Amino acid sequence: MSQPKSIILKNIQVNNISGLSLKVPLNQFVGICGVSGSGKSSLAMDVLYAEGSRRYLASLSAFSRVRMKQSGIPNVESIDYLPSAIALRQRPEIPNRRSTVGTISEALNVLRLTFSRLGTHICPNGHAVSPNISILQDGQLTCPICNTTFLVKSAEDFSFNSNGKCQQCGGVGELVDIDKAKVVEDPSLSIREGAIASWKLPGTFFLPFAAQALGVDIDIPFESLPADQKELVLSGEKQQVKAKVESRSKKSAVLDVTYTNASQTLLEIYKKTTSTATRKKLTPFLTTIICPTCHGTRLDPSVLKVKLDNLNIAEAANLQLDDFLSYTSKFVKNSPTSLVPVAKKLRDEIIQRVQPLIDLGLNYLTLDRAGKTLSTGELQRLQLTKVLRNKTTGVLYVLDEPSIGLHPENIAGLIKIFQNLVAQGNSLVVVDHNLNVLKHADYLIEMGPAAGKNGGLVIAKGTLNQILASADSQIAPFFKKQRTIRAQRSTSNHQKIVINLNQINNIKDAKAEIPLNSLVSVVGVSGSGKTSLILDGLVPGLRHLQDKKELPQFVQKLDAPKMKRIISVDASPIGKNNRSSVGTYTQIFDQIRHLFSETALSKRMHFTASRFSYNTKEGVCPTCKGLGRVSLDVQFLPNIDLVCPTCHGKRYNDETLTVQWKNHSISDFLNMPIEQAINYFDEELEIKEKMAQLIHLGLGYLKLGEETLALSGGEAQRLKLVSEFTRNQNKTLFIFDEPSTGLHPLDIQALLHIFDALLENGASIIYLEHDLDMIANSDYIIEMGPSSGSQGGKIVWQGDRTSFLSSANTKTSKYLKNYS
Repeated sequence: MSQPKSIILKNIQVNNISGLSLKVPLNQFVGICGVSGSGKSSLAMDVLYAEGSRRYLASLSAFSRVRMKQSGIPNVESIDYLPSAIALRQRPEIPNRRSTVGTISEALNVLRLTFSRLGTHICPNGHAVSPNISILQDGQLTCPICNTTFLVKSAEDFSFNSNGKCQQCGGVGELVDIDKAKVVEDPSLSIREGAIASWKLPGTFFLPFAAQALGVDIDIPFESLPADQKELVLSGEKQQVKAKVESRSKKSAVLDVTYTNASQTLLEIYKKTTSTATRKKLTPFLTTIICPTCHGTRLDPSVLKVKLDNLNIAEAANLQLDDFLSYTSKFVKNSPTSLVPVAKKLRDEIIQRVQPLIDLGLNYLTLDRAGKTLSTGELQRLQLTKVLRNKTTGVLYVLDEPSIGLHPENIAGLIKIFQNLVAQGNSLVVVDHNLNVLKHADYLIEMGPAAGKNGGLVIAKGTLNQILASADSQIAPFFKKQRTIRAQRSTSNHQKIVINLNQINNIKDAKAEIPLNSLVSVVGVSGSGKTSLILDGLVPGLRHLQDKKELPQFVQKLDAPKMKRIISVDASPIGKNNRSSVGTYTQIFDQIRHLFSETALSKRMHFTASRFSYNTKEGVCPTCKGLGRVSLDVQFLPNIDLVCPTCHGKRYNDETLTVQWKNHSISDFLNMPIEQAINYFDEELEIKEKMAQLIHLGLGYLKLGEETLALSGGEAQRLKLVSEFTRNQNKTLFIFDEPSTGLHPLDIQALLHIFDALLENGASIIYLEHDLDMIANSDYIIEMGPSSGSQGGKIVWQGDRTSFLSSANTKTSKYLKNYS
């Protein structure tokens, strides 16, 4: 029997895909494209990945399955010839505070072993001892000076998550400390009147009286206290005192109490409390400092005495990845002859983990870079290289927007990884909008024709040439360069922001001029300094000007017209739980609930607006608690999500659903697409206007009850703009971080129309971008570079789009000239 050539899917009924049957080629690179909401992710993630991963997990023991996150069973009549599946999502989980590039890539694991086996260790008497073959046999060395035999440090001893962690910070490299400048809330008040913020927290009422017992005048303004009394309040030693303590009713008693200074009080409460609300209250008073013991290395100082080619493990982990690879060649060359084979093996293991990162343009990262500081695109690429290194075969890889954060120059490295995965005998499905990625696909599936109920169909499929020949394809014109470039706004007479940065991240000295009331794109390869210039430099500087504070140290000069509002918009998820919806986020649902509470039936039944909330006990279905679905825990099988059998997905109890407005229940409006619901609100102008804004943003296919956590990055960005269109945007600066995330070229054209509407209303817009369509439509371009990391941090070009295309000789201009 011949091997199957395609995955065969019949009658898919998932989200907006209804009744679709198709074949997805195996052992090829398959690209899926289409406008936002057309059903791309539903096909790729909710069907192919969900069922592929479920079938693989079904082969494991029940003991293993119960401990793993499992996908639900997609509603499909049949899926034949589906391999086990692995997915890389558009939004990788944010690493915890212990994660670094080294731990995520696992290169640090090999480096720890390398230092253990090839490093120069220190004997108990303090002598440096070079490694030899005995270190491999029994983990021991004999000091040639004092003749002491000792056990060398193991790989675990070099781990900041195990034996080698710094004892003061516990291996995280930083400590929570108090911002003493914020402890004194109002220095014009006396301590009795509440000058000290930390002495107003629950359980601290006696501390002002303890300070009084120690000689502090608590009845004059804090700013008038002598220096020694201020010092006692802010930094005095913890001690037992007898104090005359007054209650609120002015009754007093002499008590034995423990005095703690204003800073220590906050720190102790922060460490002891388990209350999220209390921690949130304390956060404004806290700051993070580098651990004074390990100086941010996370490691016990004794570990750092071991050297390999004159570097300790912290210094090696702090090298940029391209420099780090050069370093691994040196330690092989300098290893004792007997250990050269081991050194080569360890170097090869490191190269397997690090070279793919360099190929994907992450050469500027270091192994000690904290995982929580990485961008979404950087995290995706780290995930991708881990997958490639495993050298599996017969697996279906499903990737959601892997081109996020990639400069055109780095796309070649991404395509190389895709081709390697297929060459290893795997199948690859990639959801993406980047034309440079899609043109390398062996087979394309285009979903559409529109979003929501108007999508869910395959409008074109086949090779790139077949797509180009299709009259129904919506992406073909963009491949043929039949795109619209918006007219360039002149920036010559516009007001400007001028910022000079000293040193921040890899920027040493940079002066940027940014015209206002213009579309300004900030470009450059990953790690070139775009984020440092705008998000880390300009934004804090402008906020300090707004608050009339002294400029941050890294801002040498900032000349800017006074901005009323600075709005930073990214693609991060909206809301923290599955009860946040489009309706609640936009507050449209609050207004609709009010309309229901004003009906005659509601008044007779004494229903207020809260009765129509799906978050209150009185009005919701008792079975699903207002979610419209129930999740069945079947132990070792994946949880099964079902439409609630009581309310049938309506969220509310029968009594609440009896109330109708314009012949519809509150549930009907939650489950209705916005483009349909708007027709019922002709007389409710505020609601109609907000719905019109959502439709204008290309989000009319969404339902008011749709969970915000389930929105794509592009949908989340546009939703955050919904309240902006009715405002006068004069002196408002919008800053977007990769607004093209998740957007089809047609969606980008719609986004540019939105940007133009904001500009016409007086706004100024800056966006950090790699997408050539977005850059080609900007008025003014600032390019950071010339490369990344230590080779970046400079402004290599700034000027209008026309000059950029005619005169610039940069990495981005090279691609933009060919694109335009």
